[in-house]
Amino acid sequence: MAGLTTTGITIKDVSEILTDIEAEQIANIDADLNVEADEILGQLNGVYAAALAELWELLEEIYQSAYPDTASGQSLSYVAALTGAIRQVATKAELKVRLTGTVSTLVPAGTQFYVDGDPDSLFELTADATILEQGTPDYVDVTAYAVTEGSATTYAVGTDTLVIATHISGLTSVAEIGAAPRFTAGVDEETDSELRLRREQSLALAGASTVEAIRADMLTVAGVDTCTVFENPTGQTDAQGLPPNSIEVLVDSTAAPTYVEADVVQQIWDSKPAGTETYGGLGAYATDSQGNQQSILYSTPSTVRLYVDITLTAATDGSYLGDSEVGNAVEDWATANLRVGQSVYASDIINVVADLAGVVSVSPSSVLVDNLSTPVSTDWAATARQLGTIDNRVNGDVTVTSV
Repeated sequence: MAGLTTTGITIKDVSEILTDIEAEQIANIDADLNVEADEILGQLNGVYAAALAELWELLEEIYQSAYPDTASGQSLSYVAALTGAIRQVATKAELKVRLTGTVSTLVPAGTQFYVDGDPDSLFELTADATILEQGTPDYVDVTAYAVTEGSATTYAVGTDTLVIATHISGLTSVAEIGAAPRFTAGVDEETDSELRLRREQSLALAGASTVEAIRADMLTVAGVDTCTVFENPTGQTDAQGLPPNSIEVLVDSTAAPTYVEADVVQQIWDSKPAGTETYGGLGAYATDSQGNQQSILYSTPSTVRLYVDITLTAATDGSYLGDSEVGNAVEDWATANLRVGQSVYASDIINVVADLAGVVSVSPSSVLVDNLSTPVSTDWAATARQLGTIDNRVNGDVTVTSV
Protein backbone atom coordinates (compact mmCIF):
# COMPACT_ATOMS: atom_id res chain seq x y z
CA MET A 1 0.00 0.00 0.00
CA ALA A 2 1.40 3.35 -1.05
CA GLY A 3 1.45 6.36 1.26
CA LEU A 4 2.30 6.89 4.94
CA THR A 5 2.20 3.66 6.90
CA THR A 6 3.36 2.43 10.30
CA THR A 7 6.69 1.51 8.73
CA GLY A 8 7.28 4.81 6.94
CA ILE A 9 6.48 6.04 3.45
CA THR A 10 5.99 4.02 0.29
CA ILE A 11 5.53 5.81 -3.02
CA LYS A 12 4.16 4.78 -6.40
CA ASP A 13 6.34 4.73 -9.50
CA VAL A 14 5.19 5.65 -13.03
CA SER A 15 4.17 2.11 -13.98
CA GLU A 16 2.02 1.69 -10.85
CA ILE A 17 0.32 5.03 -11.39
CA LEU A 18 -0.30 4.24 -15.05
CA THR A 19 -1.83 0.88 -14.15
CA ASP A 20 -4.16 2.55 -11.65
CA ILE A 21 -5.28 5.19 -14.17
CA GLU A 22 -5.97 2.61 -16.87
CA ALA A 23 -7.89 0.40 -14.44
CA GLU A 24 -10.08 3.32 -13.34
CA GLN A 25 -10.80 4.33 -16.93
CA ILE A 26 -11.76 0.81 -18.02
CA ALA A 27 -13.93 0.33 -14.91
CA ASN A 28 -15.73 3.67 -15.06
CA ILE A 29 -15.77 4.70 -18.73
CA ASP A 30 -15.78 1.67 -21.02
CA ALA A 31 -14.56 -1.90 -20.57
CA ASP A 32 -13.39 -1.87 -24.21
CA LEU A 33 -11.57 1.45 -23.93
CA ASN A 34 -8.24 1.35 -25.81
CA VAL A 35 -5.54 2.61 -23.46
CA GLU A 36 -2.55 1.22 -25.34
CA ALA A 37 0.59 3.36 -25.27
CA ASP A 38 0.41 4.14 -29.01
CA GLU A 39 -3.10 5.58 -28.71
CA ILE A 40 -3.84 9.23 -27.86
CA LEU A 41 -5.46 8.29 -24.55
CA GLY A 42 -2.55 6.04 -23.68
CA GLN A 43 -0.10 8.86 -24.42
CA LEU A 44 -2.08 11.28 -22.27
CA ASN A 45 -2.14 8.71 -19.48
CA GLY A 46 1.65 8.45 -19.68
CA VAL A 47 2.01 12.24 -19.36
CA TYR A 48 -0.30 12.36 -16.34
CA ALA A 49 1.41 9.36 -14.71
CA ALA A 50 4.85 10.97 -15.05
CA ALA A 51 3.59 14.20 -13.47
CA LEU A 52 1.93 12.34 -10.59
CA ALA A 53 5.12 10.33 -10.03
CA GLU A 54 7.00 13.58 -9.52
CA LEU A 55 4.49 14.54 -6.82
CA TRP A 56 5.00 11.19 -5.09
CA GLU A 57 8.78 11.74 -5.21
CA LEU A 58 8.33 15.23 -3.78
CA LEU A 59 6.23 13.79 -0.95
CA GLU A 60 8.99 11.29 -0.18
CA GLU A 61 11.64 14.05 -0.15
CA ILE A 62 9.53 16.13 2.24
CA TYR A 63 9.06 13.11 4.52
CA GLN A 64 12.78 12.20 4.50
CA SER A 65 13.84 15.82 5.11
CA ALA A 66 12.43 15.62 8.63
CA TYR A 67 15.07 13.12 9.79
CA PRO A 68 18.81 13.80 10.22
CA ASP A 69 19.84 10.46 8.71
CA THR A 70 17.99 11.10 5.44
CA ALA A 71 17.81 14.91 5.21
CA SER A 72 20.41 16.72 3.12
CA GLY A 73 21.45 20.25 2.26
CA GLN A 74 19.40 23.05 3.77
CA SER A 75 16.85 20.58 5.16
CA LEU A 76 19.59 18.90 7.20
CA SER A 77 20.76 22.32 8.42
CA TYR A 78 17.26 23.01 9.73
CA VAL A 79 16.95 19.61 11.42
CA ALA A 80 20.40 19.78 13.05
CA ALA A 81 19.70 23.32 14.28
CA LEU A 82 16.80 21.97 16.36
CA THR A 83 19.35 20.35 18.69
CA GLY A 84 21.83 23.23 18.54
CA ALA A 85 24.16 21.89 15.83
CA ILE A 86 24.58 24.82 13.43
CA ARG A 87 26.27 24.01 10.13
CA GLN A 88 29.75 25.54 10.03
CA VAL A 89 30.05 27.96 7.12
CA ALA A 90 32.95 28.21 4.70
CA THR A 91 35.68 30.73 5.49
CA LYS A 92 38.15 32.54 3.26
CA ALA A 93 41.90 32.02 3.35
CA GLU A 94 43.88 34.91 4.87
CA LEU A 95 47.36 36.07 3.92
CA LYS A 96 49.45 38.78 5.60
CA VAL A 97 51.07 40.89 2.89
CA ARG A 98 53.30 43.96 2.55
CA LEU A 99 52.33 46.50 -0.11
CA THR A 100 55.39 48.41 -1.32
CA GLY A 101 55.37 51.56 -3.44
CA THR A 102 55.16 55.32 -3.41
CA VAL A 103 54.31 56.94 -0.11
CA SER A 104 50.64 58.06 0.27
CA THR A 105 49.51 55.79 -2.56
CA LEU A 106 45.95 54.63 -1.91
CA VAL A 107 45.46 50.94 -2.60
CA PRO A 108 41.67 50.56 -2.69
CA ALA A 109 39.56 47.68 -1.46
CA GLY A 110 39.12 45.12 -4.22
CA THR A 111 42.75 45.26 -5.36
CA GLN A 112 43.71 41.71 -6.24
CA PHE A 113 46.87 39.58 -6.25
CA TYR A 114 47.38 35.99 -7.33
CA VAL A 115 49.95 33.29 -6.71
CA ASP A 116 52.50 33.21 -9.51
CA GLY A 117 51.73 30.20 -11.69
CA ASP A 118 48.31 29.68 -10.06
CA PRO A 119 45.93 32.48 -11.08
CA ASP A 120 43.05 30.61 -9.40
CA SER A 121 44.64 31.31 -5.99
CA LEU A 122 43.43 34.88 -5.97
CA PHE A 123 43.53 37.27 -3.00
CA GLU A 124 42.09 40.76 -2.55
CA LEU A 125 41.97 43.65 -0.11
CA THR A 126 38.67 44.12 1.68
CA ALA A 127 39.51 47.61 2.91
CA ASP A 128 41.46 50.59 1.58
CA ALA A 129 45.15 50.78 2.49
CA THR A 130 47.58 53.68 2.20
CA ILE A 131 51.32 53.18 1.75
CA LEU A 132 53.10 54.83 4.67
CA GLU A 133 56.43 56.57 4.85
CA GLN A 134 58.77 53.92 6.23
CA GLY A 135 62.08 54.95 4.71
CA THR A 136 63.37 52.84 1.87
CA PRO A 137 61.15 51.28 0.72
CA ASP A 138 57.81 52.74 1.79
CA TYR A 139 55.13 50.15 2.58
CA VAL A 140 52.07 49.16 4.54
CA ASP A 141 51.27 45.75 6.04
CA VAL A 142 47.71 44.46 5.61
CA THR A 143 45.71 41.23 5.51
CA ALA A 144 44.41 40.03 2.14
CA TYR A 145 41.58 37.55 1.81
CA ALA A 146 40.90 34.87 -0.78
CA VAL A 147 38.34 35.87 -3.37
CA THR A 148 36.55 32.53 -3.02
CA GLU A 149 35.59 30.75 0.16
CA GLY A 150 36.88 27.33 1.15
CA SER A 151 40.16 25.42 1.00
CA ALA A 152 40.77 25.68 -2.75
CA THR A 153 42.88 28.86 -2.45
CA THR A 154 46.38 27.77 -1.44
CA TYR A 155 49.65 29.50 -0.66
CA ALA A 156 53.01 27.95 0.24
CA VAL A 157 54.72 30.23 2.76
CA GLY A 158 58.33 30.92 1.86
CA THR A 159 57.93 29.36 -1.59
CA ASP A 160 55.15 31.07 -3.53
CA THR A 161 55.31 34.65 -4.82
CA LEU A 162 52.49 37.08 -5.52
CA VAL A 163 51.66 38.90 -8.75
CA ILE A 164 49.64 42.12 -8.84
CA ALA A 165 46.44 41.47 -10.79
CA THR A 166 44.94 44.95 -10.39
CA HIS A 167 47.29 47.67 -11.60
CA ILE A 168 47.48 50.60 -9.18
CA SER A 169 49.71 53.58 -9.96
CA GLY A 170 52.27 53.86 -7.16
CA LEU A 171 52.00 50.21 -6.08
CA THR A 172 55.17 48.39 -7.11
CA SER A 173 55.09 45.02 -5.34
CA VAL A 174 53.26 42.78 -2.91
CA ALA A 175 54.80 40.01 -0.81
CA GLU A 176 54.03 37.87 2.23
CA ILE A 177 55.10 39.39 5.50
CA GLY A 178 54.53 39.22 9.22
CA ALA A 179 54.80 36.79 12.07
CA ALA A 180 53.53 33.25 11.75
CA PRO A 181 51.00 32.22 10.79
CA ARG A 182 51.34 34.33 7.64
CA PHE A 183 48.82 32.21 5.79
CA THR A 184 45.60 30.81 7.25
CA ALA A 185 43.85 28.34 4.99
CA GLY A 186 40.17 28.71 4.27
CA VAL A 187 37.71 26.10 5.49
CA ASP A 188 35.09 24.42 3.33
CA GLU A 189 31.47 24.48 4.39
CA GLU A 190 30.70 21.57 6.68
CA THR A 191 29.46 18.61 4.64
CA ASP A 192 26.25 16.75 5.37
CA SER A 193 28.15 13.76 6.78
CA GLU A 194 30.30 15.98 9.01
CA LEU A 195 27.24 17.83 10.30
CA ARG A 196 25.42 14.56 11.05
CA LEU A 197 28.41 13.27 13.02
CA ARG A 198 28.80 16.49 15.01
CA ARG A 199 25.08 16.51 15.77
CA GLU A 200 25.28 12.94 17.09
CA GLN A 201 28.25 13.86 19.27
CA SER A 202 26.43 16.88 20.67
CA LEU A 203 23.47 14.70 21.67
CA ALA A 204 25.67 13.16 24.36
CA LEU A 205 24.96 16.35 26.31
CA ALA A 206 22.54 14.62 28.64
CA GLY A 207 23.29 16.74 31.69
CA ALA A 208 25.42 14.00 33.25
CA SER A 209 29.15 14.62 33.71
CA THR A 210 30.26 11.40 32.04
CA VAL A 211 33.45 11.28 30.00
CA GLU A 212 31.43 11.19 26.77
CA ALA A 213 29.24 14.07 27.91
CA ILE A 214 32.29 16.19 28.79
CA ARG A 215 33.83 15.41 25.41
CA ALA A 216 30.60 16.34 23.64
CA ASP A 217 30.49 19.60 25.60
CA MET A 218 34.04 20.45 24.57
CA LEU A 219 33.31 19.84 20.89
CA THR A 220 30.73 22.64 21.05
CA VAL A 221 33.47 25.16 21.90
CA ALA A 222 34.38 27.25 18.85
CA GLY A 223 37.72 26.11 17.44
CA VAL A 224 37.87 22.79 19.29
CA ASP A 225 37.98 20.22 16.49
CA THR A 226 39.16 17.20 18.44
CA CYS A 227 38.93 16.31 22.12
CA THR A 228 40.01 13.38 24.25
CA VAL A 229 39.04 13.05 27.91
CA PHE A 230 41.13 10.89 30.25
CA GLU A 231 39.64 9.90 33.59
CA ASN A 232 41.10 8.46 36.78
CA PRO A 233 38.23 7.62 39.17
CA THR A 234 40.50 5.74 41.57
CA GLY A 235 42.20 6.91 44.75
CA GLN A 236 45.71 6.45 43.34
CA THR A 237 47.73 7.98 40.52
CA ASP A 238 47.08 5.83 37.46
CA ALA A 239 49.42 4.46 34.76
CA GLN A 240 48.86 7.54 32.60
CA GLY A 241 50.03 9.88 35.36
CA LEU A 242 46.60 11.26 36.31
CA PRO A 243 46.24 12.10 40.00
CA PRO A 244 43.46 10.42 42.02
CA ASN A 245 39.90 11.41 41.14
CA SER A 246 40.86 13.64 38.23
CA ILE A 247 40.21 14.22 34.55
CA GLU A 248 42.50 15.46 31.79
CA VAL A 249 40.86 17.23 28.84
CA LEU A 250 43.05 17.27 25.73
CA VAL A 251 41.90 19.63 22.97
CA ASP A 252 43.19 20.60 19.54
CA SER A 253 42.33 22.92 16.67
CA THR A 254 42.98 21.29 13.30
CA ALA A 255 41.87 24.31 11.28
CA ALA A 256 41.04 27.97 11.64
CA PRO A 257 39.62 29.47 13.75
CA THR A 258 41.58 28.18 16.72
CA TYR A 259 39.96 27.90 20.13
CA VAL A 260 40.15 30.59 22.82
CA GLU A 261 41.69 29.33 26.08
CA ALA A 262 39.11 31.13 28.22
CA ASP A 263 36.31 29.30 26.39
CA VAL A 264 38.01 25.94 26.91
CA VAL A 265 38.58 26.26 30.66
CA GLN A 266 35.11 27.69 31.22
CA GLN A 267 33.51 24.73 29.44
CA ILE A 268 35.63 22.28 31.46
CA TRP A 269 34.44 23.92 34.69
CA ASP A 270 30.81 23.90 33.54
CA SER A 271 30.98 20.22 32.50
CA LYS A 272 33.15 18.44 35.04
CA PRO A 273 31.67 16.66 38.08
CA ALA A 274 31.84 18.42 41.43
CA GLY A 275 34.88 17.38 43.44
CA THR A 276 36.84 16.17 40.41
CA GLU A 277 40.24 17.78 39.91
CA THR A 278 41.58 18.79 36.51
CA TYR A 279 44.99 17.81 35.21
CA GLY A 280 47.22 19.02 32.37
CA GLY A 281 50.17 21.13 31.31
CA LEU A 282 48.19 24.30 30.59
CA GLY A 283 45.82 26.26 32.76
CA ALA A 284 43.69 29.37 33.21
CA TYR A 285 40.80 30.57 35.36
CA ALA A 286 37.10 29.90 34.86
CA THR A 287 34.31 31.76 36.64
CA ASP A 288 31.74 29.86 38.68
CA SER A 289 28.08 30.80 39.14
CA GLN A 290 28.96 32.91 42.19
CA GLY A 291 31.60 34.93 40.39
CA ASN A 292 34.57 33.13 41.96
CA GLN A 293 37.70 32.30 39.96
CA GLN A 294 38.45 28.58 39.60
CA SER A 295 41.82 27.27 38.40
CA ILE A 296 41.40 24.77 35.55
CA LEU A 297 44.11 22.68 33.90
CA TYR A 298 43.96 21.13 30.43
CA SER A 299 46.28 19.72 27.76
CA THR A 300 47.08 19.98 24.08
CA PRO A 301 48.62 17.25 21.92
CA SER A 302 52.34 16.72 21.83
CA THR A 303 53.29 17.24 18.19
CA VAL A 304 55.78 14.77 16.80
CA ARG A 305 57.69 15.61 13.64
CA LEU A 306 57.66 12.61 11.35
CA TYR A 307 60.06 11.81 8.55
CA VAL A 308 59.24 9.69 5.52
CA ASP A 309 61.61 7.92 3.13
CA ILE A 310 60.13 6.54 -0.11
CA THR A 311 61.70 4.70 -3.04
CA LEU A 312 59.40 4.28 -6.03
CA THR A 313 59.43 3.21 -9.63
CA ALA A 314 58.51 6.08 -11.95
CA ALA A 315 57.11 5.92 -15.46
CA THR A 316 59.53 6.72 -18.28
CA ASP A 317 56.95 8.35 -20.55
CA GLY A 318 57.15 11.77 -18.90
CA SER A 319 53.94 11.39 -16.90
CA TYR A 320 55.71 11.25 -13.51
CA LEU A 321 54.87 14.42 -11.56
CA GLY A 322 58.25 14.59 -9.79
CA ASP A 323 59.85 13.73 -6.45
CA SER A 324 59.01 17.04 -4.76
CA GLU A 325 55.33 16.81 -5.72
CA VAL A 326 55.16 13.29 -4.31
CA GLY A 327 56.51 14.64 -1.04
CA ASN A 328 53.97 17.47 -1.11
CA ALA A 329 51.15 14.97 -1.66
CA VAL A 330 52.25 13.07 1.47
CA GLU A 331 52.25 16.34 3.43
CA ASP A 332 48.75 17.19 2.16
CA TRP A 333 47.49 13.76 3.22
CA ALA A 334 48.98 14.16 6.69
CA THR A 335 47.52 17.65 7.14
CA ALA A 336 44.05 16.51 6.10
CA ASN A 337 43.93 13.17 7.90
CA LEU A 338 46.21 12.86 10.92
CA ARG A 339 44.49 13.25 14.29
CA VAL A 340 45.54 12.98 17.91
CA GLY A 341 46.54 9.44 18.82
CA GLN A 342 46.62 8.29 15.19
CA SER A 343 49.55 6.11 14.17
CA VAL A 344 51.11 6.27 10.71
CA TYR A 345 51.86 3.11 8.77
CA ALA A 346 53.83 2.46 5.61
CA SER A 347 50.59 1.27 4.01
CA ASP A 348 49.08 4.75 4.53
CA ILE A 349 51.93 6.33 2.58
CA ILE A 350 51.79 3.69 -0.14
CA ASN A 351 48.06 4.29 -0.67
CA VAL A 352 48.73 8.01 -1.19
CA VAL A 353 51.74 7.65 -3.48
CA ALA A 354 50.54 4.73 -5.60
CA ASP A 355 47.64 6.80 -6.98
CA LEU A 356 49.82 9.72 -8.12
CA ALA A 357 50.53 10.43 -11.78
CA GLY A 358 53.42 8.49 -13.24
CA VAL A 359 54.03 6.26 -10.22
CA VAL A 360 54.39 2.71 -11.51
CA SER A 361 54.89 0.94 -8.19
CA VAL A 362 55.90 1.37 -4.57
CA SER A 363 57.42 -1.56 -2.73
CA PRO A 364 56.23 -1.87 0.90
CA SER A 365 59.77 -2.52 2.04
CA SER A 366 60.93 0.76 0.47
CA VAL A 367 58.74 3.02 2.64
CA LEU A 368 59.99 4.10 6.07
CA VAL A 369 58.25 6.45 8.50
CA ASP A 370 59.13 7.40 12.08
CA ASN A 371 60.31 10.30 14.22
CA LEU A 372 63.99 9.89 13.33
CA SER A 373 65.48 12.22 10.71
CA THR A 374 66.81 9.11 9.02
CA PRO A 375 63.83 6.74 9.28
CA VAL A 376 64.49 3.11 10.16
CA SER A 377 60.94 1.88 10.92
CA THR A 378 58.06 1.13 8.57
CA ASP A 379 55.50 2.40 11.09
CA TRP A 380 55.15 5.08 13.76
CA ALA A 381 52.94 4.26 16.75
CA ALA A 382 51.32 7.30 18.35
CA THR A 383 50.42 7.54 22.01
CA ALA A 384 47.00 8.84 23.02
CA ARG A 385 48.45 12.34 23.50
CA GLN A 386 50.59 12.62 20.36
CA LEU A 387 49.85 14.24 17.01
CA GLY A 388 52.07 13.36 14.08
CA THR A 389 53.03 16.09 11.59
CA ILE A 390 54.71 15.95 8.19
CA ASP A 391 55.99 19.18 6.61
CA ASN A 392 57.66 18.69 3.27
CA ARG A 393 57.33 22.09 1.61
CA VAL A 394 59.18 24.03 4.31
CA ASN A 395 61.15 21.45 6.29
CA GLY A 396 61.67 18.69 3.71
CA ASP A 397 60.37 15.88 5.92
CA VAL A 398 59.77 13.57 2.95
CA THR A 399 62.66 12.06 1.00
CA VAL A 400 61.64 10.59 -2.35
CA THR A 401 63.90 8.50 -4.56
CA SER A 402 62.49 7.65 -7.99
CA VAL A 403 64.07 4.93 -10.05
